[in-house]
Amino acid sequence: MIRTVHGGVTVLSPQGEIDLHTAHRLRQVLTADRDHCPTRVVVDLRWVIFMDFSGINALIDLYRATRDRPGWLRLSGIQAPVWRIVQLSGLDVVLDCYPTVHRALTR
Repeated sequence: MIRTVHGGVTVLSPQGEIDLHTAHRLRQVLTADRDHCPTRVVVDLRWVIFMDFSGINALIDLYRATRDRPGWLRLSGIQAPVWRIVQLSGLDVVLDCYPTVHRALTR
């Protein structure tokens, strides 16, 4: 996972699959440094080709962590196979979703 910071916003860019075996990478953002956990996060999903409910749960955990502090979580670049699971889970109703990282950052 690539992690960058743009104007104080952390951008996470996972690649491949987010499932039972890889969802822990998203959760590591929460546990790496609890005192400096990012409060504004964009998860760029353009390179994710598959996500199961383990990935959805990791995103919900990340959302709760940003919500507990004055912050937010946004999703960007969601591809069709992943968009389906995001919709089925109702996550698209809870989180703001954008077509690109740039749009998520400038909103």
